[in-house]
Amino acid sequence: MPKATVDNVGMRLALAHPQDVRSLALLDTSAEEEVAERRPQYEAMAAAVT
Repeated sequence: MPKATVDNVGMRLALAHPQDVRSLALLDTSAEEEVAERRPQYEAMAAAVT
């Protein structure tokens, strides 16, 4: 899985379940806007691990 995808899923999980996250390290990331075409993919992966 691409690192960008893993980072995005990690951020989504942290936002959805802050009580379960003590810390989250994001390395080599950017503040660019999320690519709209990839949003369904990220949401599906986040749902699969929750």
